[in-house]
Amino acid sequence: MKDRFAHSLGLAAVLVPLTLFVTATIGLMAHSHFGWDRTLREGTVLLDRLAQSRRFVLTAELYAEQMLAGVPAAEADRVIATLERALSASRDLTEGHGQLAGFVAEVRLTPDLRSKAEAFEQALMAVGAALRARLADPDRYQAHDLSPYRQRLDQAAAALERDVLGALKDRRATQHREDARNILLVGLLTLLLYGLLYQAHRRRDRSFVALVASETRLRGLMRLHAFLSEINQAIVMSRSRDDLFRRVCEVCVGPGGFDLAWITPRVGEDAIGPPVAASPAHAGRWSKSPLDLAEVPPAWRKAWAAGEVARVPDLGAVAPLPGWARDLVDRGLRGYAAIPLVGRDGWRGVLHLAAASWVVDEREERRQLSAIGANLSYAVTQFELDLERKVQAERIALLAAALESTRDAVLITDRGHTIVSANRAFEHLSGRREGEIVGRRPDLWSSEIQDDRLCRALQAELTRTGSWQGEIASRRGDGGNLSLFVTIDTVHGSEGATGHYVWVITDLTELKSATDRIASLTHFDPLTDLPNRALIRSRLEHALVQAQRDRRRRAILLADLDHFKMINDGLGPAAGDELLVAVARRLQGQLRSHDTLGRQGGDEFVVLLEEVATGEEPGQAAARLIAALASPFTLSTGAEVFVQASIGIALFPDDSQDAAELFRYAEAAMHEAKRSGRGTHRYYSHAFTLAASSRLSLEGRLRRALKHEQFEVHYQPLVNLADNRVLGAEALVRLRANGETVVGPGDFIPIMEETGLIMPLGDWVQRTVCSQGRQWLDDGHLLGVLAVNLSATEVRSGRVAAQVRRTLDETGFPPSHLELEVTESGLIMRGDEAERLLLALKDLGLNLSIDDFGTGYSSLAYLKRFPIDKLKIDRSFIKDIPDDRSSVQLAATIIAMAQNLGLHVLAEGVESEAQRAFLGARGCGAYQGFLFSRPVPADEFVLRFLAPLKGAAAGADPGSPRGA
Repeated sequence: MKDRFAHSLGLAAVLVPLTLFVTATIGLMAHSHFGWDRTLREGTVLLDRLAQSRRFVLTAELYAEQMLAGVPAAEADRVIATLERALSASRDLTEGHGQLAGFVAEVRLTPDLRSKAEAFEQALMAVGAALRARLADPDRYQAHDLSPYRQRLDQAAAALERDVLGALKDRRATQHREDARNILLVGLLTLLLYGLLYQAHRRRDRSFVALVASETRLRGLMRLHAFLSEINQAIVMSRSRDDLFRRVCEVCVGPGGFDLAWITPRVGEDAIGPPVAASPAHAGRWSKSPLDLAEVPPAWRKAWAAGEVARVPDLGAVAPLPGWARDLVDRGLRGYAAIPLVGRDGWRGVLHLAAASWVVDEREERRQLSAIGANLSYAVTQFELDLERKVQAERIALLAAALESTRDAVLITDRGHTIVSANRAFEHLSGRREGEIVGRRPDLWSSEIQDDRLCRALQAELTRTGSWQGEIASRRGDGGNLSLFVTIDTVHGSEGATGHYVWVITDLTELKSATDRIASLTHFDPLTDLPNRALIRSRLEHALVQAQRDRRRRAILLADLDHFKMINDGLGPAAGDELLVAVARRLQGQLRSHDTLGRQGGDEFVVLLEEVATGEEPGQAAARLIAALASPFTLSTGAEVFVQASIGIALFPDDSQDAAELFRYAEAAMHEAKRSGRGTHRYYSHAFTLAASSRLSLEGRLRRALKHEQFEVHYQPLVNLADNRVLGAEALVRLRANGETVVGPGDFIPIMEETGLIMPLGDWVQRTVCSQGRQWLDDGHLLGVLAVNLSATEVRSGRVAAQVRRTLDETGFPPSHLELEVTESGLIMRGDEAERLLLALKDLGLNLSIDDFGTGYSSLAYLKRFPIDKLKIDRSFIKDIPDDRSSVQLAATIIAMAQNLGLHVLAEGVESEAQRAFLGARGCGAYQGFLFSRPVPADEFVLRFLAPLKGAAAGADPGSPRGA
C-alpha cells in the first residue's frame, strides 16, 4: 500500500512534472505553431494582395489597348472595373487584412511596411489616372506615355515585396530559434514527441513549398501579362505585317522569356512555308523548302484549324516528330507552343515558341497565349485590309488616270442627265472647262440632242436596255463640223436603282476624213495628185470600150525619166519628190483637157491620149513632152536640175485591144527608147517583145546552167613577144550549147551582171581555174600564170579578198601562179576602198593587172598608188594598128607610160603579124589574140602549150609570172 502510494507518489511526481513539462512543451509547441501560422497567413495574404493588384492593373491596361484598337469585347466600364479591383486589393494591403484560400489574416503593419504599401497605392492610383487620361484622349496620350507610371508602380511593388519577404524571413528566423529552444527543452520527450514534431515539420514545409509555388506561379503570370502587354505595344507600333512579325519575335525571346520564336506562313492548303520572321538564334535553321502539313502531328493541325493554341510541355514525349522539332529536342528545348494566326479565310500562319521548360499553370498560360494569338490575328487582318484598301485606292487612281488620259470624251451624268463630271478629252472636244460643264445638260455641245424625238428615243432605249449608242452630227465651238459616236451606259446603285449614266463620246471626224483620204489614195498618187496605176488602168479600159464603139484610135504613152536615180541619190529623196511634182506640172501643161496624165510609180508617167486621129499624132505628143522637159528645173534648194525622158508608145487597136498588153507593149517601147540613146520616143514593135522574151529565156537558161554546172572554162595563151614563149593563159568562161543556140560571153555576161548571177559564177570560175592549175602542177607541167577576170559586181561586193583566200586554201593552188584582172570602172566604183582592196589581194601573194586599160578613167594617180603588176591594152586600141594614127599613138603612149612606172604590158586582140611587129618594136612585153591561138578547152591547152618539167627543174618554182 505504502509502496503503491509511493509508486503512485513517484509516478505522480514523475507524471506531474512530466505532465507539466509536457503541458509546457505542448504550450511552447502550440505557441510556436501559432507563430508559424500567423507568419504564413500574413506573408501569403500580403503577397497575394500585391500580386492581385498588379495583375488587375495589367489587365486594365490590356483592356484599354484592346478597346483603343477597336476590339468589340473591350469596353471602358470593364477597364474602370478592373482598376477598381486593383485599388481594392491595394487598400486591403495597406490596411493589413485579407483572405486567400481559407486564410483570413489581420496584419498589423510596421510603419515602414505601411509606408511602402501607401507608396504602392499612390503609384497604382497614378497609373489608373494615366490610363483614364489615355482612354479620354488617346491621340494626346499614347501607349508609351504610361511607361513612367508603370515603372513607378513596378518599383513600388518591388520595394514592398522586398520588405514583406524580408519581414517574413525575420519571423521565420525567430520561429527557428523557438523551435531549437523547444527541442532542447523537450529532449527527453524527443522519442515520444518525434512523430508529432515530424508531422508538424512536414506541415510547415508543405506550407512553405506551397508559398514558394504560389510565388513562382504569380511571377509566371506576371511575366505572361507583361508579355501580352509588350505584344500589344508591338502591334500598336508596327507599320507593316513584316515589321509586326519581327517585333513579335523579338518580344517573345525578350520579355516573353522564350528561347526561340519564329513565324511560318501557310502555303496553299497542304504546306507551311519557311519562316518570314525569326529570333536571331533561330535564323537559318529552317529549310527553305515548304513543309508538308502531313508531317505535322494531327493534334497540332486540328488545333490550328480550330484557331486554338497547340501546347506541348515535353516534345520528347511526342512521336513521330518533324525534323525541326527533333532539332529542338536535341538542343534541350522540350517545351513548345504554336499559336495560329487566323485571318478571314482560316489560319494564315503559325507563331512558334520554344523553351527549355514550362513553369506556369497550363490553363492560365493557354488563356494568355490564346489572347496573344487573337490580338496578332486581329492585327494581321487589319494589315491585310489596309493592303486591300491601298490596292483598291491605287486601282481607283489608275482608272481615274486612264479616264483622264483616254482620247475618248467621257461624261458622267445623274439620273436627270445633268453633268457631274467630265474628263480632259471632253473639255477639248467641247471647248469648255469642266467648271463650265458641270451642272449643265449634254445638249450644250450637241444640237441634235435638243431634238425632242431623239431625246425621247434615247431615254426610252436607256429605260428598256440600260444603254444607247449612235452617231451624232454636231459642231465645234469654233463652228467646225463634228461627227461623234456616242455610247451611254447605266450605272446602278447599291440597291439596283439607276444611279448615274456614263457617256463615252468618240470623235469620228478625223477617222471619216482619213477614210475619204484613203479612198483618194486608192486612185490618186499622193505626191503628184495624178491618177495612179489602178485609176489609169480603169480609165484605159473604159476608153477602149468607148473606142470600140466609135471605132477611133487610142494611145498609151509611157514616159520614164532618164537617170532619175542619180538625182535622187545625189540630192536626196526630198529633192527627187519635188522634181517629180514639177515634171508632172510641165507634162500636164502639154496635154489636151480630155487626155489623162497619171503616175505609174517611181519616175514613170502614163499618158492616155483620147481621140487619136493619125498614127503620127502620139509621136508628136511624145516629142512635145520631151521638149517640155528640156528646160532646167530649179528646186527650192536653189539646185538647177536637167532631166529628160524616154517614151514608149502603144496604139489601140493597131498593137493590141487589151489594156494590160498595151501597158506591156508601151513599156517595151520605152526600154527600146532608152537603148536607142535615151531622151527620145519609140513606137511599139513586135520585135521588142521578142527581144524581151528572148532575154527572159536566156536568163532562165543561165540560171539552169549555173545550177547544173553547164559552164566551161577555155584558156587563151599569154605569149612573150620576143620569143613566142607561152607565159600563161587567161581563163575565159563559155556556155555549153547542149543542143541550144550558141550564146557568147558578150551576150550573157551583161545579163549575169544585172541579175547578180555573176557572183556565184565568178566563185565557180576561180575554183575551177585554181583546181585545174593545181592539177597541171601535180602532173608536172611547166606553168606560168593563170589570169581570171573579176567583174565590177564582185569588186563592189567587198568580199572578193576573202573569197580568193578561201579558194586558194581549199585548192592548194600557189598564189604566185594566179593573176586577177580588174577593170578600171570596177576600181573607180570602189572609191577610196579600191587601194585597200588591192593591197589585201596583193598580201595573198598573187598578181594584179588592169584589164581593158584606156577605156575607163585612165588616171595616172591611181596607177602610181595602186599595187598593180601589169596593164592590158584594150583590143579597141589594137585592132586599127598600124593603119590608124591615133590608135598607134595611144598604144605607144600606154606602153611608154607603163615602162616608166615599172609595169608589164600585155596587148589584147592581136590578130595580125603587123600588129605583133609594131608592139614588139615599141617594147610591149606580151600579147594574146587569134594570131597565136583562140581560147581553147583545158585538154587542148595542155596538149598544145604546156611542156612537162624535166630533171631537177621539177622541184623548182615553174617560172616567174612577172615575165608577162
